[in-house]
Amino acid sequence: DPNYGSAKSMIDAKNYAGALPLLQQVVAKDPKNADAFTLMGYATRKSGDANGSLQYYNTALGIDPKHIGAHEYVGEAYLQLDRLPEAEQHLARLDSLCTFGCQEYRDLKAAVAAYKTGKKPTN
Repeated sequence: DPNYGSAKSMIDAKNYAGALPLLQQVVAKDPKNADAFTLMGYATRKSGDANGSLQYYNTALGIDPKHIGAHEYVGEAYLQLDRLPEAEQHLARLDSLCTFGCQEYRDLKAAVAAYKTGKKPTN
Protein backbone atom coordinates (compact mmCIF):
# COMPACT_ATOMS: atom_id res chain seq x y z
CA ASP A 1 0.00 0.00 0.00
CA PRO A 2 1.61 3.29 -1.06
CA ASN A 3 -0.07 5.10 1.86
CA TYR A 4 1.77 2.83 4.29
CA GLY A 5 5.12 3.68 2.69
CA SER A 6 4.32 7.38 2.70
CA ALA A 7 3.21 7.24 6.34
CA LYS A 8 6.40 5.40 7.32
CA SER A 9 8.48 8.10 5.61
CA MET A 10 6.53 10.81 7.42
CA ILE A 11 7.11 9.08 10.76
CA ASP A 12 10.82 8.83 10.00
CA ALA A 13 10.72 12.60 9.40
CA LYS A 14 8.83 13.05 12.72
CA ASN A 15 5.67 14.22 10.91
CA TYR A 16 3.41 12.13 13.13
CA ALA A 17 0.23 14.13 12.59
CA GLY A 18 0.60 13.86 8.82
CA ALA A 19 1.11 10.11 8.97
CA LEU A 20 -2.05 9.32 10.92
CA PRO A 21 -4.65 10.00 8.18
CA LEU A 22 -2.65 7.85 5.76
CA LEU A 23 -2.48 5.01 8.26
CA GLN A 24 -6.21 5.31 8.90
CA GLN A 25 -6.75 4.79 5.17
CA VAL A 26 -4.47 1.73 5.26
CA VAL A 27 -6.40 0.05 8.09
CA ALA A 28 -9.74 0.99 6.50
CA LYS A 29 -8.70 -1.09 3.48
CA ASP A 30 -6.87 -3.76 5.50
CA PRO A 31 -8.26 -4.01 9.05
CA LYS A 32 -5.90 -6.90 9.85
CA ASN A 33 -2.72 -4.87 9.22
CA ALA A 34 -0.90 -5.15 12.56
CA ASP A 35 2.05 -3.11 11.26
CA ALA A 36 -0.21 -0.17 10.37
CA PHE A 37 -1.94 -0.27 13.77
CA THR A 38 1.48 -0.37 15.46
CA LEU A 39 2.58 2.70 13.51
CA MET A 40 -0.70 4.44 14.38
CA GLY A 41 0.06 3.81 18.03
CA TYR A 42 3.63 5.03 17.60
CA ALA A 43 2.55 8.22 15.80
CA THR A 44 -0.15 8.88 18.41
CA ARG A 45 2.29 8.35 21.30
CA LYS A 46 4.98 10.49 19.68
CA SER A 47 2.36 13.22 19.19
CA GLY A 48 2.01 13.35 22.97
CA ASP A 49 -0.94 11.02 23.55
CA ALA A 50 0.51 7.92 25.24
CA ASN A 51 -2.90 6.93 26.59
CA GLY A 52 -4.52 7.23 23.15
CA SER A 53 -1.80 5.06 21.62
CA LEU A 54 -2.79 2.04 23.72
CA GLN A 55 -5.90 1.26 21.65
CA TYR A 56 -3.80 0.96 18.49
CA TYR A 57 -1.10 -1.17 20.08
CA ASN A 58 -3.71 -3.45 21.63
CA THR A 59 -5.47 -3.79 18.27
CA ALA A 60 -2.14 -4.71 16.65
CA LEU A 61 -1.46 -7.30 19.36
CA GLY A 62 -4.99 -8.67 18.96
CA ILE A 63 -4.22 -9.26 15.28
CA ASP A 64 -0.67 -10.53 15.87
CA PRO A 65 0.11 -11.45 19.50
CA LYS A 66 3.77 -11.97 18.56
CA HIS A 67 4.29 -8.52 16.99
CA ILE A 68 7.59 -7.57 18.61
CA GLY A 69 7.40 -3.90 17.60
CA ALA A 70 3.98 -3.50 19.19
CA HIS A 71 5.21 -5.14 22.41
CA GLU A 72 8.16 -2.75 22.61
CA TYR A 73 6.14 0.37 21.87
CA VAL A 74 3.21 -0.46 24.16
CA GLY A 75 5.74 -1.13 26.93
CA GLU A 76 7.22 2.32 26.37
CA ALA A 77 3.73 3.86 26.42
CA TYR A 78 3.01 2.15 29.74
CA LEU A 79 6.22 3.61 31.17
CA GLN A 80 5.14 7.08 30.08
CA LEU A 81 1.86 6.46 31.90
CA ASP A 82 3.67 5.27 35.07
CA ARG A 83 2.34 1.73 34.61
CA LEU A 84 5.54 -0.24 35.23
CA PRO A 85 3.92 -3.66 35.83
CA GLU A 86 2.31 -3.62 32.36
CA ALA A 87 5.59 -2.53 30.77
CA GLU A 88 7.36 -5.40 32.51
CA GLN A 89 4.74 -7.86 31.22
CA HIS A 90 5.53 -6.81 27.66
CA LEU A 91 9.25 -7.02 28.39
CA ALA A 92 8.75 -10.61 29.58
CA ARG A 93 6.74 -11.38 26.44
CA LEU A 94 9.54 -9.98 24.26
CA ASP A 95 12.04 -12.07 26.20
CA SER A 96 10.09 -15.20 25.27
CA LEU A 97 9.56 -14.10 21.63
CA CYS A 98 13.17 -13.07 21.00
CA THR A 99 14.93 -16.39 21.59
CA PHE A 100 18.40 -14.99 20.96
CA GLY A 101 17.51 -11.44 21.93
CA CYS A 102 16.36 -8.68 19.62
CA GLN A 103 16.66 -4.92 19.43
CA GLU A 104 13.08 -4.39 20.60
CA TYR A 105 13.77 -6.41 23.76
CA ARG A 106 17.03 -4.53 24.43
CA ASP A 107 15.34 -1.15 23.86
CA LEU A 108 12.44 -1.86 26.21
CA LYS A 109 14.76 -3.41 28.80
CA ALA A 110 16.86 -0.22 28.75
CA ALA A 111 13.73 1.94 29.01
CA VAL A 112 12.48 -0.07 32.03
CA ALA A 113 15.90 0.17 33.70
CA ALA A 114 16.02 3.94 33.08
CA TYR A 115 12.46 4.31 34.41
CA LYS A 116 13.47 2.54 37.61
CA THR A 117 16.24 5.13 38.11
CA GLY A 118 13.71 7.95 37.75
CA LYS A 119 14.09 8.65 34.03
CA LYS A 120 10.59 8.50 32.64
CA PRO A 121 10.52 8.22 28.85
CA THR A 122 9.27 11.19 26.91
CA ASN A 123 7.39 11.16 23.64
